Amino acid sequence: MARAARDWSELYCKYKSQWVALDEARKRVIATGTSRLDTKKNAAKLGHSDILILRVPDEINYEDGYVRVVQASVR
Repeated sequence: MARAARDWSELYCKYKSQWVALDEARKRVIATGTSRLDTKKNAAKLGHSDILILRVPDEINYEDGYVRVVQASVR
């Protein structure tokens, strides 16, 4: 079963050029940081371990019809 496309524009506007941690459902930002490790530590302080950490890009490339994430890490 295919996943529905998600609109990341709000995430981009609010967290441009930052690292963010999304909750287990991948719907809510639970922590931010200046690096991947910093973001992971901030999420852990709040009791979250099953998170998706990604860096919100500086720019959105709409040419391909989707946003390319610079770096992502699931932990």
